[in-house]
Amino acid sequence: MSGKLLLWIGALTLGLDAAAAFAPSDVLAAAKAKKSVYFSDTVFWGGDALADPVNLAGVRWAPNQGFERIVVDLGSAGGSDGKLPPYFQVGVSSARQAITVSIKGITERGTTNEKLSGVLRKSALIQSAYIAPPVEGDLAALEFTTKGTVDVESFYLVDPPRIVIDVRAKN
Repeated sequence: MSGKLLLWIGALTLGLDAAAAFAPSDVLAAAKAKKSVYFSDTVFWGGDALADPVNLAGVRWAPNQGFERIVVDLGSAGGSDGKLPPYFQVGVSSARQAITVSIKGITERGTTNEKLSGVLRKSALIQSAYIAPPVEGDLAALEFTTKGTVDVESFYLVDPPRIVIDVRAKN
């Protein structure tokens, strides 16, 4: 076989692998309420890309029967009750053992890495948490490193706006 043909076959194979890694079934719309359906190696998206800017008011954690809940509270001085949260993505990666959260439209951050660590210190599933410094406009990025492989369900609520992430150990 010629070198060009081998190169073309290699590129085709890599292209198919890359397409499989980003299959549409791996990107899911976040529900408006809990459905009790969990996924791994998935990206959830939701919110409104044109929503008014909000503050990242804080992050809460609570143990529940069979799962742990992380709540990202959003708010604004002008009142945002009843409104959709701004556009967000919640990604879960088994390979990295991490849950990442990206939220567009954040003007202020009411939490720090120290506060996040304190909130999650009793978690049996979350090892550590990190909030990235604001380097790209109004984007807020958080990462939760897990103690093992997990399944996640993510949804949002509107009164007041918040992003909910339910985490359970993968069976």
